[in-house]
Amino acid sequence: SFSRVAKEFSTNDDEYELAMNLLLDGVWRPNTPVWLNAGSKHKIYSACFVVGLDDSMDSIYDVADTARKIFQHGAGVGIPIGNLRERNADIFEGSEVPEGKSSGPVTFMRLYDVVGESTKSGGRVRRAAILCTMPVWHPDILEFIKCKEEDGRLSNMNISVGITDKFMESLEDDVTYELHSPKDGEERGKLEAKDVWDSLSYMAWKSADPGVLFIDTINRYNVLKKKHLIECPNPCGEQVLTPYSCCNLSAINVNSFVMNDEMNWEELYKTSDK
Repeated sequence: SFSRVAKEFSTNDDEYELAMNLLLDGVWRPNTPVWLNAGSKHKIYSACFVVGLDDSMDSIYDVADTARKIFQHGAGVGIPIGNLRERNADIFEGSEVPEGKSSGPVTFMRLYDVVGESTKSGGRVRRAAILCTMPVWHPDILEFIKCKEEDGRLSNMNISVGITDKFMESLEDDVTYELHSPKDGEERGKLEAKDVWDSLSYMAWKSADPGVLFIDTINRYNVLKKKHLIECPNPCGEQVLTPYSCCNLSAINVNSFVMNDEMNWEELYKTSDK
């Protein structure tokens, strides 16, 4: 495997030797898709993807198929599930008269969890990784916060709540805040900020989910925010990403650079640059 990985990412003998030495010495390890796919016809080397999700059935099932392909090759995906309209919202199919009611975002989280479970069962070496996010102003936020209350439910995914500045101000002032439908932006009621925060904190204690994303702060530092807002990180939360982008992960064993009980920072930086 070391030789296969080193060969895949080397353009000459010197680069191959460098990569082999780093691997053999236990200094460097790339992320799982590199080990799975280097030297194969599947040129997927990124471990972390984030998709976009629109409020339509076509988009919902397109994401399911995209996620399946990502899982199949050893990577994980972040899904901004809060872009889907709330439970019991009207559904219009090309007419002015409602033709049904939405089942809500949490229902489709079950779909993605099953995709992850079935793909994991298809012979790959690790389980699927999913992270679903929902903004705190979504009308179904309490259902989302409690969706993993039952042990073993949605076991292939993590969840995180997108916390806004306005919510934190409401929490500090101990007042209500407004909920809005992602379908049309219209207000859909109010909740006590303290009650939502208490529910979130309790579930995080009970099940280790949800996490929180201070989403307004994140987008203040998003240099692409005029084009794409960040809604979601990768499944393990190392990197927030714009829709349909990805990142690579690598690990460096910093213990390899401890000499005489002191860190050799110069050698660490030099190796990292390689």
